[in-house]
Amino acid sequence: MNLTTVQDLPKSVPALPTRNGKRWNPSTVVGILRNPRYTGWSMLDGEIVRDLSGAPIRG
Repeated sequence: MNLTTVQDLPKSVPALPTRNGKRWNPSTVVGILRNPRYTGWSMLDGEIVRDLSGAPIRG
């Protein structure tokens, strides 16, 4: 897998600040990227909802 860091982006790509105009905290970005809800999985009480076969349910 090829990972791109902010330092690798061309200078023509503008930084996108948070809604209050500050820089993003790296731990916030990691939390967003690891959140199963953002991948489309259904969640209930902090757990991914699964069907009878154990497969995650989208929604």
